[in-house]
Amino acid sequence: MQLCCAECLMHRCAITSQELSHQDTIRQLKVEQAKEVTKLRQEFELTARELGAKYEKKMKMLRDELELKRKQVGPMSNELSLNCSGQVFTGTRLVERRQCRWGSMCMHKWNALTVATSRHSSRC
Repeated sequence: MQLCCAECLMHRCAITSQELSHQDTIRQLKVEQAKEVTKLRQEFELTARELGAKYEKKMKMLRDELELKRKQVGPMSNELSLNCSGQVFTGTRLVERRQCRWGSMCMHKWNALTVATSRHSSRC
């Protein structure tokens, strides 16, 4: 019986040493994983900073380019508005001419009607 207990004791010691060995292995794996995650996080953050800097640089160039175009278009837009208002002015002159023609025709008709109406009302 003592032999059996001794074997059991040795077996328990072997199991305990295996469990400790497994726990050490698990700790080592966790440490390695933490190191790998830290390394990946640092690489990601570096890439994100580089990408952000590249974006800001491109956006600054685009803003500068658009600002330059806006400044160059500014005087041209004034010229266009002058041309447009010149065309509008020309258009209004045409309308005025038509109104004169139609106005004179309408005035003749109006005068004729008022004269006729006044004659008719004077008879009554």
